[in-house]
Amino acid sequence: MLNKEQMAAATDIDGTSIIIAGAGTGKTHTLIEKLVNITSQSTPVDPARICLLTFTNDAANTMKARAAKLGAQNMDRLVACTYHSFCDRLMRKYNHLINRPNDYVILEPAMVTDIVGMKLNEYKTDLRNYGIKTPTAKTVASV
Repeated sequence: MLNKEQMAAATDIDGTSIIIAGAGTGKTHTLIEKLVNITSQSTPVDPARICLLTFTNDAANTMKARAAKLGAQNMDRLVACTYHSFCDRLMRKYNHLINRPNDYVILEPAMVTDIVGMKLNEYKTDLRNYGIKTPTAKTVASV
């Protein structure tokens, strides 16, 4: 069941939608209903032309699955991912246009801390010999 505002958002199929609301107010359900509406109308929108950005990949996958369960067609063609992974896709696809390589790696914060920790261990003795207290890997990584 959608309220009046949610129904208006879910049935507005002529353009971009940005839905901003607090936790537990039905944003996800509204977006899922919108997906069903725009992919099931008499002239359906090709899901490959839809970009659904969320904060987690799990949320994106859940939304696709729920929309398919409610009748949305071809959800496997829908671009549904996190903001970060979408930007990564764009960079890998178009970096050549600005003469940038595609062989970069994106590191999670914990990975950065681990790498910094390994390098700090290599220099720990030298730092101590100079009377320098070794900072924690987390401190250096955050800098």
